[in-house]
Amino acid sequence: MTGLGCKVQRRASLRFFSIVLAICLLSFFATLFTGEQARYNSDLREIQSKLNTLGATYSLLYAEPIAKGRDDVRDLYTVALLTDLDVSSLVILTPNGETAFENINHIDAKHETYTQSWPINFADNDGIERVGTLALTMSSRRIDSALEQRLVSLVTEFTALLIAALFAVAVAFRYSLREAFSQLSHQANHDALTGLMNRRAMYNLLTRVLEQKPESGIQPVLMFIDLNKFKQINDAGGHQAGDAALRFVAGILRRQVRRDDAVARMGGDEFCILLRGCERVNADQIATNICRALEREPFEWQGSHFRLGASIGIVDIVNGQYGVDDYLRLADNGCYQAKRQEYGNIQHVELAVQPPPAQSRAQQCSLGT
Repeated sequence: MTGLGCKVQRRASLRFFSIVLAICLLSFFATLFTGEQARYNSDLREIQSKLNTLGATYSLLYAEPIAKGRDDVRDLYTVALLTDLDVSSLVILTPNGETAFENINHIDAKHETYTQSWPINFADNDGIERVGTLALTMSSRRIDSALEQRLVSLVTEFTALLIAALFAVAVAFRYSLREAFSQLSHQANHDALTGLMNRRAMYNLLTRVLEQKPESGIQPVLMFIDLNKFKQINDAGGHQAGDAALRFVAGILRRQVRRDDAVARMGGDEFCILLRGCERVNADQIATNICRALEREPFEWQGSHFRLGASIGIVDIVNGQYGVDDYLRLADNGCYQAKRQEYGNIQHVELAVQPPPAQSRAQQCSLGT
C-alpha cells in the first residue's frame, strides 16, 4: 500500500473511531437520562398515592378532636403529619369554608405541588356531621433535590468521560500523525526498492560524521560499490529481474556489515557503505567478504542462475581535510579504477594534500542522479 493510501486509511479509521465513540456516548447518556425521567415520573406517582393515603387517614383522625374541641389532640396529629418531608402545608377549614387552622411547612415556587381536600365527618348516635375540611399539599421538593443531585453527578461523569474520550482521540491522532511523519521520513531517507538508505540520507550521514570527532580515535571508512554483470540480468529478465537482483544484493550487503555500519543505494546498481570506526585491515576484510558472498551466492530468476560480482573503492575519512562531495568522488574513482583492472577487485584511494578535482567519474556516471 502506498504512503498516500496508508494516510487516507488512517484518517478514515480515526474518523470512524470518533463517530463510533460519539454514538456510544450519546446512547449511554440518553439511556441514563431516559431512566432518570422514568424514575422521576414514578416518584411523582408515589407522592400522589401517598397524598391520597395521608388525606384519607388524617381526615378520619381529625373528626373527633375537632368535633369535641380537643385542640391539643388536633395539634398532636398536625405535628405528626407535618413531620413528613413531602407535606408542604396543612389547612383545616370550618364547614362554612373559613380557615380554622393553617400550617405551611415549606412551599417553593420552583417545585411542583399537589393539593387535595377531604371532608372531615364526625359520626355519633345522631348521625354523620361534617365538622370541617382537610386540605393537604405535597411538593416534589425532595425528589427534585434528589434528581438534581443525580443530574449533577451524571453531568460530572459525562464531562469526565468526554475528557477521557477526547484525550483518547487526541492520543490516537497524535500517534497516527507520528506514524505518518515516521513513514514520510522513512520514505524520504530510504530507497523504495531495497529498503536501504538513499543517496540523500547517506550524504546527510556523512555530513554529520565529518562534523564529529571519532570517539575511538579510529577514522571511519567509506566504500563505493559497483556491481559487475548486472546488465546481463537486466537483458535476460528485464527490469523485474533487475529489481529482484538489487534486493538480493541489498540483503547480502546487510549481512556482511556490522550493526553500526550504514548501507545505502546510491542509484542504479551502485551502493555505498559507511564503516564506523573501522581500521583498514577490517575494511579490507569486509570488502573481500562482500565480493566472495556475491560470487558464492548465485542470484536465481525463473530457473536461471546468475553470478554477480562487485568492484569496490575504499577511502579513509579524515575530518577537516575534505568535504562530503570530495569523499564520494574519491570512493567512486577508486571503484572505477577497480573495475578497469579486474572484476571483483578492491581499490584503496590514498588521500592527497589537496582535494580531488571536481571533474571526475562521479559526474559522468549515475552517482549524481
